[in-house]
Amino acid sequence: MNPIAQLEAYLAEDPEDAFTRFALAMEYAKVGRTDEALAIYRGLVEGKVAYLGAWYHLGKLYEATGRRKEALKAYADGMMWAGSMGETHTYNELMAAKTELEES
Repeated sequence: MNPIAQLEAYLAEDPEDAFTRFALAMEYAKVGRTDEALAIYRGLVEGKVAYLGAWYHLGKLYEATGRRKEALKAYADGMMWAGSMGETHTYNELMAAKTELEES
């Protein structure tokens, strides 16, 4: 079974599993299913508790599709969440991506 089909099957069993949704978004992005990947990433970061790992990938996918403003916002919003949760590694990773994009 290919990775997308396998992840979709897992998701059918547990639609709320954030890790499976995140992994599926990554697989969609790899094969050019950008809209589907973006929808999943946005769903992950718009929940009551944002899935921190999705902020970076959301920003990078926005960058890859030429959506600079959305990428910068994703990085900034992710930094806010990471900072509020004391997740300094994630915060620093998002800040580096944001700074790199601002300087490009």
